Amino acid sequence: METICRIFVDDGILCRAKELTIHNIIMHLKTIFKVIKGSIDYYVGFRIMIYSLNHSIFINQSHHITNIIKHFGMDHANPIATPFNSNMLFNAQVGPTNKAVDQFSYKETTGSLMYTMTMTQLNIMYDVSMAVQYNV
Repeated sequence: METICRIFVDDGILCRAKELTIHNIIMHLKTIFKVIKGSIDYYVGFRIMIYSLNHSIFINQSHHITNIIKHFGMDHANPIATPFNSNMLFNAQVGPTNKAVDQFSYKETTGSLMYTMTMTQLNIMYDVSMAVQYNV
């Protein structure tokens, strides 16, 4: 029987069928780190739902994606299909509204999209890779 331990910066998941083994591992970790044990609802942008009746786990990033959209003020934007028009021309200095682009915000936006893309949203890979080319 294996133990699965996933650590990301200061968040971690520890999974194993036997509760006693998990308890022993947590007690050892507490000798080195500050450890808080609780239920896992969210982990690094993922919503995790565990269904004990049919022994299944559902993982999605909808909450994380909604937060990204709100953070960058895009919650009232018009959605478009992906992949977007490959003939669309980009300008590294001017956005679609002909206003100057803040490079820090642009990098922050594309970085958030890259994280989302690599975790669950492979359907936006082409679009994000095109946008990332203009990170200056």
